[in-house]
Amino acid sequence: MKVCLKCNFNVSVNAIFCERCGTKLDHNQEQKIDQNIEDIDILYSFLDTYIGTKNNSFHEDQKEAIESTIKSGSRTLVVQKTGWGKSAVYFIAAKYLKLESDKITVIVSPLLSLMKDQIRSVTNNGFLNIQTINSTQEYENMLDARNNIINNNFDVLIISPERFSNSDFEKNVFPKIVNNIGLLVVDEAHCLSQWGHDFRVDYNLLLRDILPLLSDETSLLFTTATASKVVIDDLNLYLNIDKTITGDLIRTSLSIVNLGKINYVQSVAWIKKNLNQLNGSGIIYTLTVKRAQAFAFWLRANGINATAYHGRLEPDERTEIEQQFIDNKYKVVVSTSALGMGFDKPDIGFIIHLGMPKSLTDYYQQIGRAGRKLDNAICVIMSLPDDSDINDYFINQIVPDIEHVEALLNATTEQPEEYEVIKTRSGVHGRYARKLMKRLFLEDYLIHHGNQIYSKKKEMKKYDPTQSEQILRIRHEEWDNLLKVINSDKCLMLQIVNHFGQNISDDYKCFKCSNCTQENIYEFPKKSDEENIIPMNEIEEQYEQASTNIHEIPKTNDTEIIENNLENYILNYDGTIKNELSNKLKKYRRQISLDKHVPEFGIFNNKELNLIVSSQPKNLNDLEKIGVSKYTTNNYGEAIINIITHN
Repeated sequence: MKVCLKCNFNVSVNAIFCERCGTKLDHNQEQKIDQNIEDIDILYSFLDTYIGTKNNSFHEDQKEAIESTIKSGSRTLVVQKTGWGKSAVYFIAAKYLKLESDKITVIVSPLLSLMKDQIRSVTNNGFLNIQTINSTQEYENMLDARNNIINNNFDVLIISPERFSNSDFEKNVFPKIVNNIGLLVVDEAHCLSQWGHDFRVDYNLLLRDILPLLSDETSLLFTTATASKVVIDDLNLYLNIDKTITGDLIRTSLSIVNLGKINYVQSVAWIKKNLNQLNGSGIIYTLTVKRAQAFAFWLRANGINATAYHGRLEPDERTEIEQQFIDNKYKVVVSTSALGMGFDKPDIGFIIHLGMPKSLTDYYQQIGRAGRKLDNAICVIMSLPDDSDINDYFINQIVPDIEHVEALLNATTEQPEEYEVIKTRSGVHGRYARKLMKRLFLEDYLIHHGNQIYSKKKEMKKYDPTQSEQILRIRHEEWDNLLKVINSDKCLMLQIVNHFGQNISDDYKCFKCSNCTQENIYEFPKKSDEENIIPMNEIEEQYEQASTNIHEIPKTNDTEIIENNLENYILNYDGTIKNELSNKLKKYRRQISLDKHVPEFGIFNNKELNLIVSSQPKNLNDLEKIGVSKYTTNNYGEAIINIITHN
């Protein structure tokens, strides 16, 4: 054995590279490694250390992506299917650049909360020193991470795009590291394109503000698994990409079962009849929060271990459900699209779409959660009577509300003012106002002076909705395209990958989807199966009734089951409903959330709710004394006290 002088790791006497840190083990071990990219042994050595076993091979295109990324000043776009290994590309590239030039890597991702296991693994095996700053950290941990970053005591920094809007990070942290960034990675890069299914203003603001600060020698890597051809073309043009690497998007482990148009009773009956035949655990996707909550409640009432997941849950609740699902504590998670990008549970055995999503891109992204480490996973899709109406509503929500946009634009003067002053003057509330202000800045209507201070450009008088109208047109075309695919008799996997620009023969058959096999693997419900089934709309009504009044048990054909599972029956997404006051406060919070486009935990969180219910304060002073935030007290305190008084 001999010892690596860089990391003190014991390696075999014949080793050329250290298996832990990748340093070349020659007579002058403290020198940097041989930097010739053609010396491919170093990349394979890094791969073995990253995985934790020896003699590994790169997936197709991985090595090419790494070599492109580590070239000085390169701009690389990687579009590869879920599970291909995009993280291996940027972590190995980060390792190479750290050893080659002592440069750091910054990874921007909206999925920080879902990367914790990956970060822990890479850090624990000594491969990279990774730092993160996020809102879920304990204050002391956040302070430690901040100090490490300022002192450049790290290899990789992983942050959300929203972190760049934080004034401390913008003024005091990022300037300390910007000149030492060798690689900037933007994960989920489809969020940059207005034609993408998940366009995010913060991503675009990030590039607009940050890219000009980077050295010409800084490499840029953009990665995504869900970019249609129009999005890829847009990203190439927008980002001035040097090299685009796209791979085979066919998911051979997925069997798509298309049930076509189906009514509410049939959809519930099909799930009840076939759910126990589906292996392992899985996700049932719904189009609305209400349906996710209601159907999870119905499954529990029928003896299925299920829970609801959606964007209105607080961050700690979402994290807890994610971990319990990974640990197989649930047979089913009934979710909106919130449980999508980046969630990594390799043994998900089935995905059921209880209603069709609004595009093929959304569909491919969601079924991508399944079958990562399985030979076969089942993906069932059914079209419900209200799909078109619900998706039409969501599609129209994608573009900004012109009335609200113009109110904010009119409230902004040519003199710099704080965002809060402009928002109050406009009458537009909550996070929706902040989102619209960012969009107005992105579209060059406003000037951002830093620290949330804005002014209006002199020449900008009225908002031009032309671009929004074009986006709306494309979204409706995507919905029509999904309908064509679902109603066709061609291979479903073929049509999906064609949508993403992968050209394969029209004769291609996956021999796994229902169009290719023409087999009815699962039983369609008979009339007798439907007799005792509550229609979906009634399940939703009964859920609402149970959520607002625990003393009324709905009269249903499943009453005996419900009475036997009373504790489960009266659950809603916040946990066990303890009393009428709790219900009334939750109902008020939910209504404000819908009216003001504010997440429910932004009004008052569960901890504050429990404090209010247990203490029942009599005035605003009491409200603050028990630990309710000043923001909540000032904005919603009077209404809360009024609810308590009348309870």
